Amino acid sequence: MLRRDPDGQDKLQAGKSQVFITTHSPATISAASKAGLWYVDHTGQIGPLNVTKTAKHRKTDPETFLARLAVVAEGATELGFTSALLERSIGSPLEQHGVHVSDGGGHEATLGLLEALAEGGLRFGGFADDEGGKHPDRWKKLGVKLGQLLFRWPSLCIEENVIGAVPDNKLEALLTDPRGEKAGMRLRTLADRLENTEKDFASIKSKAGKWPESADY
Repeated sequence: MLRRDPDGQDKLQAGKSQVFITTHSPATISAASKAGLWYVDHTGQIGPLNVTKTAKHRKTDPETFLARLAVVAEGATELGFTSALLERSIGSPLEQHGVHVSDGGGHEATLGLLEALAEGGLRFGGFADDEGGKHPDRWKKLGVKLGQLLFRWPSLCIEENVIGAVPDNKLEALLTDPRGEKAGMRLRTLADRLENTEKDFASIKSKAGKWPESADY
């Protein structure tokens, strides 16, 4: 058994000897800041990971580099949406199929990470907003490499696209968590943003007013 020992890993990297470690430990991937890392994607393609450009993600979510298919979502909202969508489509937990969805940490960070991964000829999935048309050439080039594995809204962000597609009489259902864990928190967040003292849906809806009829999503 290989016990996690951050100090020991640092000593191995600082030593003059060449050390080979084979493991499926996320802790090792996170700690191996100076090691050369290679990844085998779902197509069987083997390629190197840019150690510098993937350093932050290896620390925050090393499981990404152990998955059969890794999908980098732009942020926490996209992560939840993508995970739910894929799980519903597959019909079973994603981990049973070796699929892992991770938080890319924002628009710029996600783009940079996906570019770094694609440099080695690897095919990761991606899910991102349009963000006002930022970096069109870079996204287009990345799209050519990843094909259908990259999803981007034609315009605007996930919140505007999803909420804009939901009828007014279904908005309350959109806020409802089937497990009953997050509905109250979501309502409180909306109430705080509207500077409303009450967090019930009727009060929030009255305070927010109507969705602009000119909005086109």
